[in-house]
Amino acid sequence: MPWELTTNLKEIVEGIIPCLGEDFKITDSAAIHKSTIVENGVTTKRSFVAMKNCHIGANTYFREGVFLDKSVKVGSCSEIKVV
Repeated sequence: MPWELTTNLKEIVEGIIPCLGEDFKITDSAAIHKSTIVENGVTTKRSFVAMKNCHIGANTYFREGVFLDKSVKVGSCSEIKVV
């Protein structure tokens, strides 16, 4: 069922991180593609992936289990979480 994806998203993202290549900076279960722009004051919790060409605005907060696909733009002072 579709809701099982959000229930298991943290574990799914954690499983993706070890498979990512050298184009990613990986720290503390967070992986950010080298082409992604991350402005000042961004907080990421465990199990976070940002694919290439994303733009993350200043003071944005990502809770556990977030996956940003290619070219996603997140505005400043946002909070992204799985409900």
